[in-house]
Amino acid sequence: ENLGIARARLNVISKRFGSYSFDIKGDCMPPAPRGPVHIAPNKTVEIDFKNPFSKAAEFVYSLNRPEFKLVGSDREIIPAKETRRIKVRLSENLQGPLEIAGQLKVECKTTEISPWVVFVEGNGD
Repeated sequence: ENLGIARARLNVISKRFGSYSFDIKGDCMPPAPRGPVHIAPNKTVEIDFKNPFSKAAEFVYSLNRPEFKLVGSDREIIPAKETRRIKVRLSENLQGPLEIAGQLKVECKTTEISPWVVFVEGNGD
């Protein structure tokens, strides 16, 4: 559950073909940004988020612009490897062709990993 390079050796044994060893290397990177997700005024979108960890973890959701609102709780405990839908709504009070861009940030409170970022956007038309 840590960032960085992990190494292991896989040993395969067969009565018919003998034994083989394979070196395996994995590189765990910080979460990459996603989006942008377009939201029409006075509409709600659902953004999928999966807990990538092998244990349940607590996640907190936040938006950096007041024009975007979370629908539902701003935190939850997600079981290992399960997906949740985060609902985000864009205000109905936008006037004209004004374009709004923001970020949905998903932070894990049970690990010290960088937050996941989903770019969101909308306009008044």
